[in-house]
Amino acid sequence: MERLDISPFYLTQPVGPVQSQSWFVNAVAGVETRLGPAALLALLSRIETASGRNRKREIQGGPRSLDLDLLFCGQRVMRTRTLVLPHPRLHRRRFVLQPLADLAPEWIHPRFGKTIDTLLREVDDTARIIPWSEWARTPVIDESSRAATLPVIPWMRVMRGFASAPFQPKPGGTPGSP
Repeated sequence: MERLDISPFYLTQPVGPVQSQSWFVNAVAGVETRLGPAALLALLSRIETASGRNRKREIQGGPRSLDLDLLFCGQRVMRTRTLVLPHPRLHRRRFVLQPLADLAPEWIHPRFGKTIDTLLREVDDTARIIPWSEWARTPVIDESSRAATLPVIPWMRVMRGFASAPFQPKPGGTPGSP
């Protein structure tokens, strides 16, 4: 990896079939690499395994120690048995689009021809997302009990990534800053 930029972290409400779990921490990493998509995905999988992830024991959509997804690889569009680029659900997920917009708001989705900022404005996802920098000041409301709680979560549960060449952070901002 030749360059790494990381978005701010976000505390995000679980989406999908397993709602009764801790909130997730999400971020996006932008990297420049000479690795191709398959090799990069294999590297991400090895990092997950080294971090204690065991996919065979997980419930789909349930808690996991680390989840690294390849969102883009430049403007490449591809579908194999193990990899779809761009990630097939990123445009439906605020928890991916918000940190991605922090890094690359003008990045154009190669299938939809829209910027990440536009996709973020258009997303129908209503799951709550709280900037990590604010989470201690903004208690999460447990809707079932109406009690305010601060969720106990591992340092990093989910980090989403995309590869580009070259990667351009938000104009006027520093890499990793909102």
